[in-house]
Amino acid sequence: MSNRILAVSMAILTTLSGVSACHDVGASIAKVSASVESLASRFTEQRNLNFEQPDTGLLVRASGLAIASDGRIAVGDASEDNVKIYAPNGRLQKILGRKGDLPNEFRAPRWLRFGNAGNLYVVDAQLGRVEIYDSGLNYVRQIVLTNLGTLHSFALTKANEWVILASVTNTKAVIHLLDSLGAPTRSFLPIRDVRPVGTTSSAWFNSLADFRFAIRGDTAFVVSTVTDSLWWVDLHSGALGALHIPIPGYRPMREPQPSDHIPRTPAALFQHLKQFDAAAAIVKLPTQIVISFVRGVLNFGDPQTLAIFHDDATWTMVQDAGPL
Repeated sequence: MSNRILAVSMAILTTLSGVSACHDVGASIAKVSASVESLASRFTEQRNLNFEQPDTGLLVRASGLAIASDGRIAVGDASEDNVKIYAPNGRLQKILGRKGDLPNEFRAPRWLRFGNAGNLYVVDAQLGRVEIYDSGLNYVRQIVLTNLGTLHSFALTKANEWVILASVTNTKAVIHLLDSLGAPTRSFLPIRDVRPVGTTSSAWFNSLADFRFAIRGDTAFVVSTVTDSLWWVDLHSGALGALHIPIPGYRPMREPQPSDHIPRTPAALFQHLKQFDAAAAIVKLPTQIVISFVRGVLNFGDPQTLAIFHDDATWTMVQDAGPL
């Protein structure tokens, strides 16, 4: 039976089998092969949801999304600096917050998550804090995230612990585990000196490095925009592991050299940047991890390749996933 996936997927991973974790991720990462399939053979569309767009509540630039157990949908709007709440049918119900630096205000509402009790957590990437709303979506309080580094992702465990992916430098990712009140309890450094194999650290690579992660059970899975590898860390033992992602046609990024021909037009520059694939997102499905790769830096509207990591430790590549 084909798996079902929404236009924006929200699901849970089951335990991976046949994968062993190691305590030190070195430069050598095991390479595996992958089968290539079409999108239609792997997924069927379950439904297509259109959000209501009244003049007083336009959704301009979605920056994050969460789905509550009752079907309500929370969407962060990075252009309007607020959070819009929609009914399961897409009808706009409520708008939370506004632009600003005070409590219940936002500069970049990037990551949204519903907790076990229906509370909504909204992480502001620019202000470095979490705004918390109760199950009725009434404002409760804010918690400032200090000394964690640059924020990249936020998730909740089944125990309502907070998991935050941050970076201490542009090439080193740190996972922080916080209790249900936002107090730090443990930290892990799962990825060290992230860069394409065979290259050295530089300002050019550092400026392109970004990280995404997904939580499945007690494991955090991490991808970076400058490599073709998947890392994971056990949030209790700290054990680490990594696998190469066998993307068809992938070419590792190469730092521009003085002898390179520099494109003279925007169109030529755009094509020049399409020489590599950048990890755009990591999504959870019941028995799989799906990593969306988009060719190029200016990747909006470009076709995607879906790298699917199955629970039997095999890979499938879907190359006709459509534009991002």
